[in-house]
Amino acid sequence: RYSVESLLLAHAADPQPGEQVLDLGAARQPRLLGPLTEMLDDRDLDVRVLAARALGDFRDGRLLPILLPLLKDPSRDLREAAAEALGKLGDPHTLPDLVACLQDPEALVRRRAAWAIGEVAVQATDAAG
Repeated sequence: RYSVESLLLAHAADPQPGEQVLDLGAARQPRLLGPLTEMLDDRDLDVRVLAARALGDFRDGRLLPILLPLLKDPSRDLREAAAEALGKLGDPHTLPDLVACLQDPEALVRRRAAWAIGEVAVQATDAAG
């Protein structure tokens, strides 16, 4: 397992951070929220997609205002990653936006939105009892 510092250094030094960015999310350490959120503004689409996926691993409702706008991003891959992240969050407040994604022109986004809606439903059922 990588330390937080080594993951951040690897991101800074590696032009294609790949799995290292996902490891940042899997670590679920609150001090990583800032760096991961900043990665959403990276010039590299792959970094933005990986950062969105990693943020979903935090399962933190405070990320809703950060992730919801990504559902309208011009990039199909980022919209798909945002839907996945929102599904992991499991917050019922995301349902209207996820349902709207069922009309996305890209099948990949529609499928991920459907999956995310299912995840929200499952988590709501689990929470109810």
